Amino acid sequence: MQELTSTLEELKTVVPALRLMVKLQVAQFAYYAASSKAPSTSTKSSHFKARLQAFYGNTPAQDQLRCMLLNVKLPMALVAARYLYSLSPVQVLLVSLHTGFAAAGWEPYLYSLLGFSNIHDPRNGLLLFAPLAYAFADSRICFYYVEEAGEPKFRLELLDRSLTDVKLWDYAERRHLRNRHEEQQIDSYAANVTFGELQGKALVFEDASCRPFKRCLRFQATQAVRRAKEQRWLPADWTPSGALSCSPGHAQERLDAWLTFADEASIPDLDSEFE
Repeated sequence: MQELTSTLEELKTVVPALRLMVKLQVAQFAYYAASSKAPSTSTKSSHFKARLQAFYGNTPAQDQLRCMLLNVKLPMALVAARYLYSLSPVQVLLVSLHTGFAAAGWEPYLYSLLGFSNIHDPRNGLLLFAPLAYAFADSRICFYYVEEAGEPKFRLELLDRSLTDVKLWDYAERRHLRNRHEEQQIDSYAANVTFGELQGKALVFEDASCRPFKRCLRFQATQAVRRAKEQRWLPADWTPSGALSCSPGHAQERLDAWLTFADEASIPDLDSEFE
């Protein structure tokens, strides 16, 4: 009982910071500078990439890796591990300053509130061909969830229509993502396919039981659509799919309610709607 009381007191301490984080995440979706969208070679990124490989059964050969959208094997250096939900350095700094806690002090509460215990959970990531990973991080594309004949599908939505006729490999050159590889070194489909040809294409999973968090993809998609509209990437007559037309307001209200009454309310069951 004493331990529970202590935990509740700690939660009360971080509630203002969590409320701030919710507002930051929902109202001010973080977009990084172009350099940060390139595949990272840091140790932490390499560990996350290894987690994704193990979880999705994506370990065909030491020097090659499968892009989960194109479903072709590519040189390891051209396939990036991309987070679905991530925290910007600014958000980490704001919350740490607000609470006086180091990241390790408040992260467990934040991630529990979001519905998963570790932001490096492999269900919070995808393995994508580098130009696709870059476009995803920059909100030029997103993935929406649909059920077809009882089967869950995660399909690509192209939000920047100026990329319709752009080949992924040309985009990789434009964004300096080729990593010293030549066209002859990659699969011909990956070298020639355009963003427009991938509209509606579904992610491919080797194990049907291993899929990403729906709520994280939905959050990214909702915020990406918002940015696409602000940047006028989408045509005026663009009509979103049903899966992209939902509002995050209901989820935000549930989170705010839990934050307001954290000492007596249970954590909202996000999985029921957003997993």
